[in-house]
Amino acid sequence: MAAADFFEFCVTCVFEYLFGWDYAARKSTDRGGILGHLRAFYSTSEFTERGSPHAHFLIWIFGALNPNDIHRQLTDELDFEKQFFDYFEDIIWHHLPDVEQEVDKKYEPRVECPPAPPAVTSDGTPEQIIKEWRAFMQSEVKKLGEVLQRHECRPVCHKYGNENQCRFQFPHDHEPRSYFDPDTNSIVMKCL
Repeated sequence: MAAADFFEFCVTCVFEYLFGWDYAARKSTDRGGILGHLRAFYSTSEFTERGSPHAHFLIWIFGALNPNDIHRQLTDELDFEKQFFDYFEDIIWHHLPDVEQEVDKKYEPRVECPPAPPAVTSDGTPEQIIKEWRAFMQSEVKKLGEVLQRHECRPVCHKYGNENQCRFQFPHDHEPRSYFDPDTNSIVMKCL
């Protein structure tokens, strides 16, 4: 019961503070959230084999394009296609930053505090500080990715009749660039 209560608390906080949902009014707040203003959302919850709750959400956003409109614009407007993929490649990565980074075998990011952003001081220009911060963050993302995100098949990968293949489709096919396939209406993201 405690796990279910905490799970509900976490989901409620995500929707209230990140997505700007007002549960009492049953609508998006005037300010909105990180995705803009939510029109509605739907979720289903389930329990993993280890017993922890897990949810899947479908979110509708005010002003968002209908998928058919997106497909039409990707087909008809080259500027839209470039803007579309520039935006998504900036926020979704299927690869780790291309930086040389040795990862200590004892490194355990789950017990460390995240790095603090740089303080703005008189020792350097804001552009220089931001450049150094970005380089530092890329090395941190590389370390975290190697430790927490690099896939290694485990027994959970082979359940539901997937004895000879990973049900999460690893290893993924590599895609050198993102593109839209109008024949299948597929949006394929760059995956290195």
